[in-house]
Amino acid sequence: MLSNDCGIYLIVSPTNKRYVGSSKSLKKRFNRYKNYSCSRQCAILASLLKYKFENHKLKVLFYCEEKELLFWERVFGDMYLSSADFPNGLNITLPGYDDVPQVRVTEFRKRVSEIQKKRFSNPEEREKISKKTKLALSDKKEIIKVAQKKRYENPEQREIRSRIKKAYYKNNPDAIVKMSQDAKKRFDTNPELKEKCVTTLNKYYQENPSIRSERMKLWHKTNPNFKNQSLKIKEYYSNNPDAKLKASEKSKLQFANPENNPRSKKVINTETGEMFSCIKLLAKHLSKKPETVTKWIKNNKIPYRYA
Repeated sequence: MLSNDCGIYLIVSPTNKRYVGSSKSLKKRFNRYKNYSCSRQCAILASLLKYKFENHKLKVLFYCEEKELLFWERVFGDMYLSSADFPNGLNITLPGYDDVPQVRVTEFRKRVSEIQKKRFSNPEEREKISKKTKLALSDKKEIIKVAQKKRYENPEQREIRSRIKKAYYKNNPDAIVKMSQDAKKRFDTNPELKEKCVTTLNKYYQENPSIRSERMKLWHKTNPNFKNQSLKIKEYYSNNPDAKLKASEKSKLQFANPENNPRSKKVINTETGEMFSCIKLLAKHLSKKPETVTKWIKNNKIPYRYA
Protein backbone atom coordinates (compact mmCIF):
# COMPACT_ATOMS: atom_id res chain seq x y z
CA MET A 1 0.00 0.00 0.00
CA LEU A 2 1.20 3.48 -0.87
CA SER A 3 1.48 6.02 1.93
CA ASN A 4 0.86 9.77 1.78
CA ASP A 5 4.61 10.44 2.07
CA CYS A 6 6.57 12.92 -0.06
CA GLY A 7 8.74 11.38 -2.71
CA ILE A 8 9.98 10.98 -6.26
CA TYR A 9 8.33 8.51 -8.63
CA LEU A 10 8.95 7.00 -12.06
CA ILE A 11 6.36 6.05 -14.69
CA VAL A 12 7.45 3.73 -17.52
CA SER A 13 5.20 3.33 -20.58
CA PRO A 14 4.84 0.07 -22.58
CA THR A 15 7.22 1.60 -25.17
CA ASN A 16 9.84 2.11 -22.41
CA LYS A 17 9.36 5.90 -22.28
CA ARG A 18 10.04 7.44 -18.86
CA TYR A 19 8.47 10.18 -16.78
CA VAL A 20 9.95 11.38 -13.46
CA GLY A 21 7.80 13.40 -11.06
CA SER A 22 7.53 14.45 -7.42
CA SER A 23 4.61 14.85 -5.03
CA LYS A 24 3.78 15.78 -1.44
CA SER A 25 1.36 12.82 -1.42
CA LEU A 26 2.31 9.92 -3.69
CA LYS A 27 -0.99 8.08 -3.12
CA LYS A 28 -3.08 11.06 -4.25
CA ARG A 29 -0.84 11.67 -7.26
CA PHE A 30 -1.09 8.06 -8.50
CA ASN A 31 -4.89 8.19 -8.10
CA ARG A 32 -4.91 11.28 -10.33
CA TYR A 33 -3.03 9.37 -13.05
CA LYS A 34 -5.47 6.49 -12.63
CA ASN A 35 -8.36 8.92 -13.28
CA TYR A 36 -6.45 10.64 -16.15
CA SER A 37 -6.70 14.02 -14.34
CA CYS A 38 -3.26 15.35 -15.35
CA SER A 39 -4.09 17.71 -18.23
CA ARG A 40 -1.07 19.95 -17.53
CA GLN A 41 1.33 17.03 -18.10
CA CYS A 42 0.43 16.63 -21.77
CA ALA A 43 3.08 14.04 -22.77
CA ILE A 44 2.38 11.55 -19.97
CA LEU A 45 -1.40 12.10 -20.38
CA ALA A 46 -1.15 11.25 -24.09
CA SER A 47 0.74 8.05 -23.20
CA LEU A 48 -1.83 7.08 -20.52
CA LEU A 49 -4.74 7.64 -22.91
CA LYS A 50 -3.05 5.68 -25.68
CA TYR A 51 -1.82 2.62 -23.71
CA LYS A 52 -4.17 2.79 -20.64
CA PHE A 53 -3.07 3.32 -17.03
CA GLU A 54 -2.85 -0.40 -16.13
CA ASN A 55 -0.20 -0.97 -18.83
CA HIS A 56 2.19 1.57 -17.28
CA LYS A 57 4.67 0.72 -14.52
CA LEU A 58 4.67 3.06 -11.50
CA LYS A 59 7.57 2.99 -9.09
CA VAL A 60 8.61 5.09 -6.06
CA LEU A 61 12.27 5.99 -6.47
CA PHE A 62 12.98 7.95 -3.31
CA TYR A 63 11.27 9.28 -0.17
CA CYS A 64 12.36 12.74 0.97
CA GLU A 65 11.24 15.89 2.77
CA GLU A 66 8.97 18.39 1.03
CA LYS A 67 11.70 21.07 0.73
CA GLU A 68 13.98 18.58 -1.13
CA LEU A 69 11.38 17.52 -3.74
CA LEU A 70 12.58 19.80 -6.58
CA PHE A 71 16.24 18.90 -6.03
CA TRP A 72 15.67 15.14 -6.15
CA GLU A 73 13.18 15.36 -9.04
CA ARG A 74 15.85 17.13 -11.09
CA VAL A 75 18.55 14.63 -10.05
CA PHE A 76 16.47 11.58 -10.99
CA GLY A 77 15.13 13.31 -14.12
CA ASP A 78 18.70 13.84 -15.36
CA MET A 79 19.65 10.30 -14.27
CA TYR A 80 16.83 8.62 -16.23
CA LEU A 81 17.06 11.09 -19.18
CA SER A 82 13.34 11.74 -18.76
CA SER A 83 13.34 15.13 -20.58
CA ALA A 84 11.35 14.96 -23.85
CA ASP A 85 14.48 16.28 -25.63
CA PHE A 86 15.73 12.67 -25.32
CA PRO A 87 14.13 9.88 -27.43
CA ASN A 88 12.57 8.06 -24.41
CA GLY A 89 11.64 11.09 -22.28
CA LEU A 90 8.15 12.29 -21.35
CA ASN A 91 8.96 15.31 -19.11
CA ILE A 92 8.12 18.62 -20.80
CA THR A 93 9.92 20.46 -17.98
CA LEU A 94 12.40 19.55 -15.24
CA PRO A 95 12.48 21.86 -12.20
CA GLY A 96 15.35 24.14 -11.22
CA TYR A 97 16.75 24.63 -7.71
CA ASP A 98 19.02 27.28 -6.15
CA ASP A 99 21.18 28.57 -9.05
CA VAL A 100 20.37 25.62 -11.36
CA PRO A 101 17.87 26.84 -14.01
CA GLN A 102 14.70 25.01 -15.08
CA VAL A 103 14.91 22.78 -18.18
CA ARG A 104 12.21 23.08 -20.83
CA VAL A 105 11.89 21.00 -24.01
CA THR A 106 13.09 22.87 -27.12
CA GLU A 107 9.87 22.20 -29.06
CA PHE A 108 7.76 23.40 -26.12
CA ARG A 109 9.84 26.58 -25.83
CA LYS A 110 9.39 27.32 -29.54
CA ARG A 111 5.64 26.77 -29.32
CA VAL A 112 5.33 29.08 -26.28
CA SER A 113 7.52 31.68 -28.02
CA GLU A 114 5.28 31.67 -31.12
CA ILE A 115 2.12 32.03 -28.99
CA GLN A 116 3.66 34.92 -27.01
CA LYS A 117 4.84 36.70 -30.19
CA LYS A 118 1.35 36.40 -31.63
CA ARG A 119 -0.17 37.85 -28.44
CA PHE A 120 2.33 40.70 -28.13
CA SER A 121 1.96 41.71 -31.79
CA ASN A 122 -1.33 43.30 -30.70
CA PRO A 123 -0.45 46.64 -28.94
CA GLU A 124 -3.72 46.67 -26.94
CA GLU A 125 -3.06 43.16 -25.63
CA ARG A 126 0.52 44.13 -24.81
CA GLU A 127 -0.65 47.18 -22.82
CA LYS A 128 -3.21 45.06 -20.99
CA ILE A 129 -0.62 42.42 -20.00
CA SER A 130 1.85 45.14 -18.96
CA LYS A 131 -0.70 46.69 -16.56
CA LYS A 132 -1.58 43.28 -15.10
CA THR A 133 2.10 42.41 -14.59
CA LYS A 134 2.89 45.76 -12.92
CA LEU A 135 -0.08 45.34 -10.61
CA ALA A 136 0.92 41.77 -9.70
CA LEU A 137 4.57 42.70 -9.07
CA SER A 138 3.93 45.94 -7.17
CA ASP A 139 3.89 44.08 -3.82
CA LYS A 140 6.85 41.88 -4.71
CA LYS A 141 9.49 44.47 -5.63
CA GLU A 142 11.84 43.58 -2.76
CA ILE A 143 11.59 39.83 -3.47
CA ILE A 144 12.38 40.46 -7.17
CA LYS A 145 15.35 42.70 -6.25
CA VAL A 146 16.84 39.97 -4.04
CA ALA A 147 16.30 37.34 -6.77
CA GLN A 148 17.94 39.57 -9.41
CA LYS A 149 20.91 40.33 -7.15
CA LYS A 150 21.37 36.61 -6.51
CA ARG A 151 21.25 35.91 -10.24
CA TYR A 152 23.73 38.66 -11.11
CA GLU A 153 26.13 37.51 -8.39
CA ASN A 154 26.57 34.34 -10.46
CA PRO A 155 29.14 35.30 -13.18
CA GLU A 156 28.06 32.44 -15.48
CA GLN A 157 24.40 33.54 -15.44
CA ARG A 158 25.47 37.16 -16.01
CA GLU A 159 27.63 36.18 -18.98
CA ILE A 160 24.85 34.05 -20.55
CA ARG A 161 22.33 36.89 -20.17
CA SER A 162 24.82 39.39 -21.62
CA ARG A 163 25.49 37.12 -24.63
CA ILE A 164 21.75 36.70 -25.33
CA LYS A 165 21.12 40.46 -25.14
CA LYS A 166 24.09 41.27 -27.41
CA ALA A 167 22.95 38.72 -30.00
CA TYR A 168 19.39 40.10 -29.88
CA TYR A 169 20.44 43.73 -30.37
CA LYS A 170 22.90 42.75 -33.09
CA ASN A 171 20.09 41.10 -35.07
CA ASN A 172 17.58 43.87 -34.23
CA PRO A 173 19.14 47.33 -34.82
CA ASP A 174 15.67 48.92 -34.59
CA ALA A 175 15.39 47.57 -31.03
CA ILE A 176 18.55 49.51 -30.03
CA VAL A 177 17.07 52.76 -31.37
CA LYS A 178 13.76 52.09 -29.58
CA MET A 179 15.54 51.23 -26.31
CA SER A 180 17.57 54.46 -26.55
CA GLN A 181 14.45 56.55 -27.25
CA ASP A 182 12.55 54.93 -24.36
CA ALA A 183 15.48 55.57 -21.99
CA LYS A 184 15.69 59.24 -23.05
CA LYS A 185 11.94 59.67 -22.59
CA ARG A 186 12.11 58.02 -19.15
CA PHE A 187 15.05 60.19 -18.04
CA ASP A 188 13.41 63.38 -19.39
CA THR A 189 10.24 62.74 -17.40
CA ASN A 190 12.17 61.53 -14.30
CA PRO A 191 15.22 63.81 -13.68
CA GLU A 192 15.59 62.27 -10.20
CA LEU A 193 16.00 58.82 -11.74
CA LYS A 194 18.61 60.14 -14.18
CA GLU A 195 20.60 61.76 -11.37
CA LYS A 196 20.38 58.56 -9.31
CA CYS A 197 21.63 56.39 -12.23
CA VAL A 198 24.53 58.76 -13.04
CA THR A 199 25.56 58.98 -9.35
CA THR A 200 25.43 55.18 -8.92
CA LEU A 201 27.45 54.61 -12.11
CA ASN A 202 30.10 57.19 -11.17
CA LYS A 203 30.37 55.74 -7.67
CA TYR A 204 30.79 52.22 -9.09
CA TYR A 205 33.58 53.32 -11.45
CA GLN A 206 35.30 55.30 -8.69
CA GLU A 207 35.34 52.19 -6.51
CA ASN A 208 36.43 50.00 -9.46
CA PRO A 209 38.76 52.11 -11.66
CA SER A 210 40.35 49.05 -13.27
CA ILE A 211 36.97 47.81 -14.59
CA ARG A 212 36.34 51.06 -16.47
CA SER A 213 39.82 50.93 -18.01
CA GLU A 214 39.42 47.27 -19.04
CA ARG A 215 35.99 47.90 -20.56
CA MET A 216 37.29 50.85 -22.60
CA LYS A 217 40.26 48.81 -23.85
CA LEU A 218 37.96 45.94 -24.84
CA TRP A 219 35.58 48.39 -26.53
CA HIS A 220 38.40 49.89 -28.65
CA LYS A 221 39.67 46.42 -29.60
CA THR A 222 36.26 45.10 -30.64
CA ASN A 223 35.22 48.38 -32.31
CA PRO A 224 38.00 49.50 -34.67
CA ASN A 225 35.54 51.94 -36.30
CA PHE A 226 35.19 53.84 -33.03
CA LYS A 227 37.02 56.76 -34.68
CA ASN A 228 33.84 57.41 -36.66
CA GLN A 229 32.15 58.23 -33.36
CA SER A 230 34.85 60.81 -32.65
CA LEU A 231 34.26 62.38 -36.07
CA LYS A 232 30.51 62.47 -35.40
CA ILE A 233 31.11 64.28 -32.08
CA LYS A 234 33.38 66.83 -33.79
CA GLU A 235 30.79 67.38 -36.51
CA TYR A 236 28.06 67.78 -33.87
CA TYR A 237 30.03 70.42 -31.96
CA SER A 238 30.92 72.29 -35.18
CA ASN A 239 27.19 72.47 -36.05
CA ASN A 240 26.14 73.30 -32.47
CA PRO A 241 28.39 76.06 -31.07
CA ASP A 242 26.10 76.50 -28.00
CA ALA A 243 26.59 72.84 -27.03
CA LYS A 244 30.35 73.22 -27.49
CA LEU A 245 30.39 76.32 -25.25
CA LYS A 246 28.32 74.52 -22.59
CA ALA A 247 30.69 71.51 -22.62
CA SER A 248 33.71 73.81 -22.42
CA GLU A 249 32.28 75.66 -19.40
CA LYS A 250 31.49 72.35 -17.69
CA SER A 251 35.10 71.13 -18.25
CA LYS A 252 36.53 74.39 -16.91
CA LEU A 253 34.32 74.09 -13.83
CA GLN A 254 35.50 70.52 -13.21
CA PHE A 255 39.17 71.46 -13.61
CA ALA A 256 38.72 74.48 -11.34
CA ASN A 257 37.16 72.28 -8.61
CA PRO A 258 38.74 68.82 -9.06
CA GLU A 259 37.51 67.66 -5.63
CA ASN A 260 33.88 68.08 -6.83
CA ASN A 261 34.49 66.30 -10.13
CA PRO A 262 32.65 62.91 -10.03
CA ARG A 263 35.30 61.44 -12.37
CA SER A 264 38.20 62.27 -10.04
CA LYS A 265 39.85 59.26 -8.41
CA LYS A 266 40.34 59.41 -4.65
CA VAL A 267 43.83 58.69 -3.33
CA ILE A 268 44.62 57.25 0.12
CA ASN A 269 47.85 57.02 2.13
CA THR A 270 48.27 53.32 2.99
CA GLU A 271 50.35 54.14 6.10
CA THR A 272 48.40 57.00 7.71
CA GLY A 273 44.96 56.57 6.07
CA GLU A 274 44.97 60.22 4.91
CA MET A 275 42.54 60.71 1.98
CA PHE A 276 42.75 63.10 -1.00
CA SER A 277 39.76 63.57 -3.30
CA CYS A 278 41.95 63.74 -6.44
CA ILE A 279 45.51 63.54 -7.77
CA LYS A 280 45.74 67.33 -8.18
CA LEU A 281 45.26 67.94 -4.45
CA LEU A 282 47.85 65.27 -3.59
CA ALA A 283 50.30 66.80 -6.09
CA LYS A 284 49.73 70.21 -4.48
CA HIS A 285 50.33 68.65 -1.05
CA LEU A 286 53.61 67.08 -2.23
CA SER A 287 54.59 70.18 -4.29
CA LYS A 288 54.93 68.06 -7.43
CA LYS A 289 53.29 67.88 -10.86
CA PRO A 290 50.18 65.65 -11.11
CA GLU A 291 51.86 63.61 -13.92
CA THR A 292 54.86 62.87 -11.67
CA VAL A 293 52.64 61.78 -8.77
CA THR A 294 50.60 59.52 -11.09
CA LYS A 295 53.83 57.78 -12.24
CA TRP A 296 55.00 57.36 -8.66
CA ILE A 297 51.69 55.71 -7.66
CA LYS A 298 51.85 53.43 -10.70
CA ASN A 299 55.40 52.32 -9.86
CA ASN A 300 54.68 52.10 -6.07
CA LYS A 301 57.34 54.74 -5.25
CA ILE A 302 55.13 56.45 -2.67
CA PRO A 303 52.77 54.91 -0.05
CA TYR A 304 49.63 56.08 -1.88
CA ARG A 305 47.04 54.16 -3.90
CA TYR A 306 43.68 54.82 -5.55
CA ALA A 307 40.77 54.31 -3.15
